[in-house]
Amino acid sequence: MPYISPMQVTGEGDGAPSGIMDPFRALAETTPDAILTADAERRVVFMNPAAEQLLGYPAHELVGQPVGIIVPEEQRPAHEAGFAHFVRTGEAHLVGTTVAVDALRADGTRVPVELSLGVVGSGAELTVTAVIRDVSERVRAQRHVAAQLAVTEILIGPDEPGQEARIVQELTAVLGWDIGALWLVEGEHMRVSELWQADPAATASFAEASRAATFRRGEGGPGMAWESIAPVWMEEAQRAGNFPRADAAAASGLATGVVLPLVTEGSVIGVLELYTRTLAPLDESLRDTLATVASQIGESLRRQQHAADLARSNAELEQFAHVVAHDLSEPLRTISGFAELLERRAADDLGPDETQFLTAIVTSARRGQQILDSVLHLARLGTAETDPLPVDLNVVVSEALVGLRAMIEAHEAVVDVEPLPTVSGDATQLGQVFQNLVANAVKFRAEAAPHVRISAREREGSWLIEVADNGRGIEPGHPVFGMFERTGTADEVGLGIGLAVCQTVVERHGGSIWFESTPAQGTTFFLTVPA
Repeated sequence: MPYISPMQVTGEGDGAPSGIMDPFRALAETTPDAILTADAERRVVFMNPAAEQLLGYPAHELVGQPVGIIVPEEQRPAHEAGFAHFVRTGEAHLVGTTVAVDALRADGTRVPVELSLGVVGSGAELTVTAVIRDVSERVRAQRHVAAQLAVTEILIGPDEPGQEARIVQELTAVLGWDIGALWLVEGEHMRVSELWQADPAATASFAEASRAATFRRGEGGPGMAWESIAPVWMEEAQRAGNFPRADAAAASGLATGVVLPLVTEGSVIGVLELYTRTLAPLDESLRDTLATVASQIGESLRRQQHAADLARSNAELEQFAHVVAHDLSEPLRTISGFAELLERRAADDLGPDETQFLTAIVTSARRGQQILDSVLHLARLGTAETDPLPVDLNVVVSEALVGLRAMIEAHEAVVDVEPLPTVSGDATQLGQVFQNLVANAVKFRAEAAPHVRISAREREGSWLIEVADNGRGIEPGHPVFGMFERTGTADEVGLGIGLAVCQTVVERHGGSIWFESTPAQGTTFFLTVPA
């Protein structure tokens, strides 16, 4: 960045040496960038009005002081060593470049700046001029975007243990704040679920108080956000009237806090809480960004809660199915066993009617057992965990047709299979789908010999698979995918479980299934599987 050293010009009342030209004074006093000059002893010898405004020092206070006073404390040793090396050797790596650093204001706060350095003279006559540009607005905007992107990147990934902890850590760290916490509603109270600290030692008191605290609606920052369903910005948290952790915040040096409600389906399920040790006036842009992030987190937590509820429901369903199957199987086996025993021992003494009654008892008992087994199988399908693997549907369908060979030959059916794709899933479960669909197509035939055609085509990032037949068709509006929904006559009706199994398997593979049918002309079942 071009500059004119104030050491080449003259002025009164700002500590500048003599010889300053009026054009430079006019430029220095009107430019929006801060200009500051130090001598070989690292003393400030000149600063313009923009530097006074940026750094919070009037010229008469800063001129004559070590320039290191505006350097953050942890960076001062390196700054002093580098400056001394430059005066001694003339080697300057930063001169002529622009670097991003933090400047320390008179009130102890930091401001991000871009710094450009220029040099005049050498040795004891050396002067260094810095043109300092406030980039806090740019950095703030970048941090806001980075914070939202960091959280979004976590949320679009797979749900994993520790995801909430990563969100709190990433969000707090990217924003440059000191401590963040996720509070979740538990009945009438709210408790900390996750907490992250940039410097655990510095904020230990507040972290300990937060972990030990519970809040009701309207109580403390979390409770206020819960009750109002709106963000709460506490510019001076230690002086907030409704802040039970004020002493702990003071002990940790925390100044400003913001609390965001996590709202889903109209209810607050938790809050996100962030604090910084730097006094931060209300930042509407940051508040709005955090509100958006909180909305994303709330939706993620809702999905996780629904998944947990579904898993619990599935576990209860499977347990119920096991109990029912066990408790009902025993009497059915007893009925069937005694009926068969009676049939063998008294066959010669039974008349035609009694034999028919006994046969009906045995047949019904066996059918009842088949129904129980099918219900248990369907329950297990809905809860079974599977590891998706590449599945060649050509192989799957071929194996399914082998199992149906006797039925196909008995009905003189023809099954045409066009080339099918390889998909990701469970081969056994997908095989059940094709076996059930082909079996129904053959079983519920029209007068003509059954003709089944299986084909596939790509559609919107998935495979659309069709199983078409020339059977009797299905009446419009007839439910077929529910348990025990039957479409055939009394003589040919099945258990009413097969299509329910198909729907469960397809949906567990991330697809959907439906059908189109014309009575007396045939039915086509469509199912989608992600590509």
